[in-house]
Amino acid sequence: SSEESEDPRVSACLKDYKKFIDQEDFKSALPVAEELTMLRNNVRDWFRKGECLRELKKPEEAIIAINKAKES
Repeated sequence: SSEESEDPRVSACLKDYKKFIDQEDFKSALPVAEELTMLRNNVRDWFRKGECLRELKKPEEAIIAINKAKES
């Protein structure tokens, strides 16, 4: 995928994130999204984090993550 990088941690995180999202397990997907934001500070990763937070009924935190996405 065009998103994957040379860093094997990123590839592993993307795989785990997709697995958790496919299962609608947002609680498990959130720390993976957080790790991705720390590894890459990528706009898509901030949106992933925001999506998890929104699904976990944490709208204030979701807005912060979406704003970070706009900044990155």
